[in-house]
Amino acid sequence: NPAGTYRDEGKSWRVADHYGYIKGVVGADGDNLDCFVGGNLSSNRVFVINQKNRDGSFDEHKTMIGYDTPQQAILAYQLSYEQGWHGLHSIVPMSVKQFKFWLDRGNKANPVSSSELPVGGDYELPSALSDLMWTDNEPNHAIDNLLIAMRRMNAHGEMGDLLVDPVDMDDLTQGAEQVVMLDALVSAYGKLKLKMVSLQKAMARKSELADMGAEIQISEPFKRYGSLQVSVLFTLTDGQTVAIFFHNPDTTPNKITPQDSMVSWKWMLNKKDVTIVVAPESGQDISANEVAMRIMKLAEKNAPLFAKAQARKGERVESIKALRDEVKSLESREAELNAEIEKRKGGGSGENEVGEFGQIFKQFYHDAQGAIKHLTKHQDGEAVAALYHPEIGDIDLAWGWEGSPEKDYKNGRGLAKLIKKHPEVLVDLQGFISSLTVDIESSGTNRKVLVNKS
Repeated sequence: NPAGTYRDEGKSWRVADHYGYIKGVVGADGDNLDCFVGGNLSSNRVFVINQKNRDGSFDEHKTMIGYDTPQQAILAYQLSYEQGWHGLHSIVPMSVKQFKFWLDRGNKANPVSSSELPVGGDYELPSALSDLMWTDNEPNHAIDNLLIAMRRMNAHGEMGDLLVDPVDMDDLTQGAEQVVMLDALVSAYGKLKLKMVSLQKAMARKSELADMGAEIQISEPFKRYGSLQVSVLFTLTDGQTVAIFFHNPDTTPNKITPQDSMVSWKWMLNKKDVTIVVAPESGQDISANEVAMRIMKLAEKNAPLFAKAQARKGERVESIKALRDEVKSLESREAELNAEIEKRKGGGSGENEVGEFGQIFKQFYHDAQGAIKHLTKHQDGEAVAALYHPEIGDIDLAWGWEGSPEKDYKNGRGLAKLIKKHPEVLVDLQGFISSLTVDIESSGTNRKVLVNKS
């Protein structure tokens, strides 16, 4: 049976992952040994579940191939049965070598245990995930290890930044990815908002990062992987996000009624899948308060790294903005120079005469205010002898360009720069120029520097 299909025609239960049997190996029920197949066929770990009857007696084995951790195998197994299923008695991890040994020589009529497996197999339980201590007394060691493990892994098993990149509702509804599912939180669709408010209160009791007054975003139902889903998004006070995916596992996956059960199957802190944090333990679901405590402890541990990443991101954004503004200024100047080149190509004299700063205007002789008004209107050109200084003589007034605000307009020139940097002198520009004196030391033959020595 492919993942998501029903095990029989009566549609009594639907498998979470691919399901079949190992041909030639007889199980306790007299049929070929049952087998679930997960998403990582290169995994060197195999898990065997000892399934029990309602009276607690041994029923049969379920072998779990293609999973990396016991938690993944348990989740896939539990979701393949009806809600409230309690058939899982125990789970035994094995290396591939140990699994082959058990297939060949193990007693399939009785529960398997690690004591009957050969010693020296290549299976090793990951230390960062094997001994999670979530009590308030000793929270640091296990959570630190868990964070280290998560920061080392993204979806491809490589270093990633998913733990420091917050998620938004578009990410959730457009980019949902299926992983093994989880019955850690179940709610009727009509009561989902109330359930989420209760969860938010529990999160706020566990940590100041959660705000009971913050908005809870709940998406409209959207279809993924053959069933309708709903995503819920909590934003924490430091900008981190907690997201939950719910799906409707009933036999009418194309519609959701208020009475339909919504089952959580994926939890995310920012853009990192942290479903393992709220995984059932020993086959038993954990309470909403326990879920809230685990999620918020993880968020608190991740907060310093998240803050540093966001600060670096902000610096990069500001740097990019400054560069874009500078490019815009240079493009504007390029356009001015190209226009000047075109004017020069046209030649001519009088009104069409052009100079370094564009069209030359000769009608504003010693008329600073008239020149300012005309140049501001056209934002181009040069007014000849619009200004005068007793030590220098006539001074032309050019429109020029304003320059970059990030550089305090130091790369600007002319009236355009004065308007941005020193608009106060434009009320009486001629009077201001006349009040200045020539700085002999800074001036040259073709360049005069005026300073205010008062």
